[in-house]
Amino acid sequence: MADLLTPSQRLQTRLIAASLAPAISGLCRTLTWQIEGAAYYDEVLASGRQPIIAFWHARILPITWYFRHRGIVALTSANFDGQWIARVIERLGNRTVAGSSSRGGMRALLRLAREIESGHPVAFALDGPRGPAGVAQPGALWLAARTGHPI
Repeated sequence: MADLLTPSQRLQTRLIAASLAPAISGLCRTLTWQIEGAAYYDEVLASGRQPIIAFWHARILPITWYFRHRGIVALTSANFDGQWIARVIERLGNRTVAGSSSRGGMRALLRLAREIESGHPVAFALDGPRGPAGVAQPGALWLAARTGHPI
């Protein structure tokens, strides 16, 4: 999917991520966090299953920071914006799979299913960048039904 970018765009995604990842780290270290429900994540991992982390698109920044360095595989868009976000996620210690509801979505969901079956938690925005905001699309439910792992 990332092959859809030109060489110049691929370079730009790396440069953007190289400058944004430290800025995000600095910003997020200044925030006061109130975490609710973290025990559910830990319980799923303790049970030997992998969580499907589902969040609203508008929460990408705090989710990316909170779940940094946990071996999570996140779904990102294959377009330019999605790919520089992917590079930031990767700089913060996780991996990515490219796809979206309009381009390669089913292929990406199948890759996420393989990642879960290989022992990796996965994450993606329920509503995506095109929205409508706050309206869940069916990907998380499909993935949970396919793998038997909880959302």
